[in-house]
Amino acid sequence: MNCINVNDSKYKELLEQTKLNPLILKARISIFQDKNGLESFPKVEDVVKPFIDYFEKQNLIEVFNLNNIDNLLHWIELYLQL
Repeated sequence: MNCINVNDSKYKELLEQTKLNPLILKARISIFQDKNGLESFPKVEDVVKPFIDYFEKQNLIEVFNLNNIDNLLHWIELYLQL
């Protein structure tokens, strides 16, 4: 895993926007940077894309109204607690 600067304003903003567990967020950022370069920093959409893909495969987007970002983030949080 890449070293993520937790004091960086971009990290803090992404943490606040996604409401993800910091360990999960750092892992998602690290994966993103492995694919896009260490100087790249993901947007909310980049961080939640794998979860959206999973929910789509399970046909859960419409069932849980996951087109709304707040609902999506809520269900990601619940999913990660499993």
